[in-house]
Amino acid sequence: MKKITYLFFIISFQVISQSGIITYNAKVDFEQTNPQAKAISDEIKLMSFTLKYNNLISHFKKSKNIPLNNMMASYASVLIEAKNNWFQNAIKKESFYKKEIKSESYLVNHDSKMSDWVLTNKSKIIDGYTCYKAERKEFNSRSGKNILITAWFSPDIPYPYGPIGNGGLPGLILQLKRHKRVTYTVNKIILNPKKITIPKIPKGEKVTIKEVIKKSRDARKYTVD
Repeated sequence: MKKITYLFFIISFQVISQSGIITYNAKVDFEQTNPQAKAISDEIKLMSFTLKYNNLISHFKKSKNIPLNNMMASYASVLIEAKNNWFQNAIKKESFYKKEIKSESYLVNHDSKMSDWVLTNKSKIIDGYTCYKAERKEFNSRSGKNILITAWFSPDIPYPYGPIGNGGLPGLILQLKRHKRVTYTVNKIILNPKKITIPKIPKGEKVTIKEVIKKSRDARKYTVD
């Protein structure tokens, strides 16, 4: 794969307010070799996702739907990282979701999703927009290995956001692929809608994923007098 070794786009965020509402669909990229895998795939086919953004922040969440099986739907959301609502800060290049533990609020840091991309010279058209390919590697705590993340972003929509916290690129991500797991693809694009409500960035202590796992485990512990 030929890599571009220079930055070919420099984006300056405009002072004037700009916004958008983007919806995505998803499909699984793993083989459905058993009933559980097929059930998870069927649940994901029913899901849709909404990204709302302005020139400062974005909010990504799974839209409500009626699942075929609640347990399989829960597994599916965890598998494709859509269980939590993701926030992104364009200026600080932050990516995180909120986690409540014993009435305490924490912001789970995933800023790495906004950096370390390798831009390539490959392009394709998605929903009428010219998109460019970028890749990065992400550590998977379950397998203990790095997995490949592929993004197709469009500089025609010059905002550094995307599905499940991924971003930091010189354009909106219209398609995101997590290797051997899931591909998110844009379904509908509404630019500068007349009305848009974006949740404010929540308050809370910023922690790493390892720290929030430890806090969750400690919260489940108890002692008998």
